[in-house]
Amino acid sequence: MAREGLRRWPEGDTAWKFRLVWAEDLINLGEVKEARALLETRGSPSDASLQARRTMDRAKVTSSSEPEKASKLIRDALQAALASRDSDVICMVRLRLSQLVPTFSEAELYGRAALADAEHERDPFLLTWARMDLGFNRARFSRFDEAIPLLDAAREGARQCGAKSILAMALGNLGWCYLMLGDIDRAQDAFTRAEALSGQIGAKDTQQRWLGALGNIYMVRGDLDRAASYQQRAAALARDIGNDAWLAIAFTNLAQISLEKGNLTAAQSFNSQALDIKRRLGNEWSLVYSELMAAEIETKARQYERAESGYRTVIERAPRAPAPDVLWQAYGGLAALYQETGRPKLAEAQYRHAIDTIDREWGRLKSDDWKTTFLAPGYLIGFFQDYVDFLIDRGQTEKALEVAESSRARVLNQRLEHRGAVPPNFQLSKLLSAARESHTVILSYWLTPERSSVWVIGSGRLSRFDLPPEKEIAGLVRKYTEIVTQG
Repeated sequence: MAREGLRRWPEGDTAWKFRLVWAEDLINLGEVKEARALLETRGSPSDASLQARRTMDRAKVTSSSEPEKASKLIRDALQAALASRDSDVICMVRLRLSQLVPTFSEAELYGRAALADAEHERDPFLLTWARMDLGFNRARFSRFDEAIPLLDAAREGARQCGAKSILAMALGNLGWCYLMLGDIDRAQDAFTRAEALSGQIGAKDTQQRWLGALGNIYMVRGDLDRAASYQQRAAALARDIGNDAWLAIAFTNLAQISLEKGNLTAAQSFNSQALDIKRRLGNEWSLVYSELMAAEIETKARQYERAESGYRTVIERAPRAPAPDVLWQAYGGLAALYQETGRPKLAEAQYRHAIDTIDREWGRLKSDDWKTTFLAPGYLIGFFQDYVDFLIDRGQTEKALEVAESSRARVLNQRLEHRGAVPPNFQLSKLLSAARESHTVILSYWLTPERSSVWVIGSGRLSRFDLPPEKEIAGLVRKYTEIVTQG
């Protein structure tokens, strides 16, 4: 319809109305090059509202390739929108601007103003977009539990008003929040529905994001071949639509998969491509993930000095990104490096920094449900397992038990006395006394993929014994269960 309208009225503001509708449809479909060509047509609309929309759309098509230019354009668009006094356009520009500003306070300011505009206009589409935007910005600044109610509201609003593009974005961003909060099953379901809907409506730009997100799910589940397939599809689609920012993210993920498969050459190649793009774009949040990957690759290659320097760079930059998950991973990587190179005191300090970072993020969560899932994924439990193994290897039997018990308490007990503390009811001296007075033996089991342990508290002393790996124990339990149940 827009194309036909432009053919019939090729000049003046009427032409620009059709041209902008056409360009905005192309943007939603991920056809950025075609949209840019329309927006760069010689001349300019005379109407201030149309001028604001054109500038806003130009910012959108340059946001992934020229973020600084996009930031200037969207601020110019806001001035034009305010001059036009067109409430709908003012609202839309504020929503776009909130996604580009570098701080949460600015994003919240523009997002809340846009929500007020939408409420004043009583426009269900704008209301839904504004709620989705407020949720997205919370997720962008690692406030995932706060984002979920807003994204849920946006999802319901999108269903009611038939806004399929916003529905796909709301589902995908919910998946992101679930993933970061440790609810892998719900994340996979949300990403699957977001990817399918994006493909159905032809929204290539959002589809490639959710393909990559599904690849991340399979990485977490340990299905590296399937993860690589999804990341390659995401990379191909991002390249096809010219979205360099997300192409670089796919390259980072492919580097991680290659590293986990033991292919250092492929990991270095993918990560170098990612670093080149991210440094060109100046995306500090995305860049720290690739810098962390570079340090991990150097560690695997036994280039310890370069790896140490890389981890320290990430530790300095991650808080500004902000990327708390990268920060604790960098501390953990540096701890493992120091452990491997025979510097146990330095390793101990980095393990503690990592746990403090995890506890800080855990403590920010307001819901006990999210506190439970946050530490459930294997990659987080694996960190505590590494720390416990480190303490065991150093002969720190009592401290290893304390860390094991406190990690369990983070998942099972929501009433810690203070952040990062061993639970108040875990006092070894009291347990020793209780075991002695009751003439009982207390056992504490710690099952891990490589080496399991049992601590024995009794007769006034603490002892620890090695047990088989978790999988072997599970097999024995399964056989015993079958004997008991089947007779």
